[in-house]
Amino acid sequence: MNVVKGFDIGKDKVRVGMISFSTSTQLVFDFNRYSTKATVMNAISKAPKVGGSTYTYRALDQARTVLFQARSGMRYVKSELYELIFNELLSVSL
Repeated sequence: MNVVKGFDIGKDKVRVGMISFSTSTQLVFDFNRYSTKATVMNAISKAPKVGGSTYTYRALDQARTVLFQARSGMRYVKSELYELIFNELLSVSL
């Protein structure tokens, strides 16, 4: 949640989506679901904790095929941002 605290979250600002992952993946919420920092942080705090092995590649695949789509509220971003997101996901999961 510390990462979220640093962003200005809003409908026309930064939006947040969340995928939980271990042995399997689950889309917790997409970019359309919450539009305030308080609701995002509340949703993250209430997200179920999962156990099992950490299959980061499955989370990245679900992010690419489900979360990073227009129907999930994804807006156009430059490829450098994708690289930042993927690198951040990898560093957090290690």
